[in-house]
Amino acid sequence: MDRSLINKVLNEDSYNEYIEKLINIFKLSIKESSIICNLKIDNNNCLIKLSIVNQNGEKEEFNDKTFKCDEVFYKDFLNILIKRFNEEIEVVTKDIVNLDDDSLVTLRLLTKNNDLFSVDGLREDRANYLLSLIDDDFKYTLLLEDEMGIGNLKIFTLIILILIIVMIVFIWFILNK
Repeated sequence: MDRSLINKVLNEDSYNEYIEKLINIFKLSIKESSIICNLKIDNNNCLIKLSIVNQNGEKEEFNDKTFKCDEVFYKDFLNILIKRFNEEIEVVTKDIVNLDDDSLVTLRLLTKNNDLFSVDGLREDRANYLLSLIDDDFKYTLLLEDEMGIGNLKIFTLIILILIIVMIVFIWFILNK
């Protein structure tokens, strides 16, 4: 059964409410489930599909349609959604791909909890513009066990151990001369 995130028609009056609900869903993300949000733009139509898939395979789906994909939609909805998504959700990978081998491309954002946000059916120039809205300080992170990065701690410890061993060998050579 398909449900809607909002009960109104998606138009200029409901853009902010819809953006807020999408962002809040991604903020509640956990590693035990994946959120997959796809905006499929075809001609002047947009179908927004959002699915939440649990580890046990249960899937909850939400579909909302808008029939007005004009410059107002891009400026007041999509641009703001991408900016807010970048500001409030930890994105670890971003790219543009051509999945259908046509003139339209897909913008993809992958979050630290392995959630996917994609916009399909974009002209390449528009996709590049949306990608440029994501900060240059883009958060590339290794998917490690904690915020500090257990891998960084292990490398630091290894470097200290190597330095200690080099110092011991150096002192041993000096004393045995």
